[in-house]
Amino acid sequence: MIAVLRQGDQRRKELMPRPHWYLEAIGVEPEHQGAGLGSALVRAGMARADRDKTPVYLETETEGNVAYYEHLGFDVVERIVATGLNLPLWLMIRP
Repeated sequence: MIAVLRQGDQRRKELMPRPHWYLEAIGVEPEHQGAGLGSALVRAGMARADRDKTPVYLETETEGNVAYYEHLGFDVVERIVATGLNLPLWLMIRP
C-alpha cells in the first residue's frame, strides 16, 4: 500500500504543481452509505476550496465512484494502474 500511496502522491504533485485542495481518504462504512455522509464531506471540502478559489484533486480506486465525482464537477485527468497491485486509480480534478 505504501508503494501505491507514493505513486499516487508523485502523480498528484506532477498534475497539481500549484496550490490545491486534496480530498484524501474519504469513505463511509457500507452500513451508513446512502445517508449523505460522504456527500457532506466532499461538499465541505469543495466549499472551502471555492472560498479559496483553489482547484480540488482526488483519487478513487472504485470505478463506480467516477460518475459520482463527475456529477460533482470533477474530471478524470488520468487513469493509472498502481504498480505491483494491478489496482486502477482514477485521478480527478475539479477546477
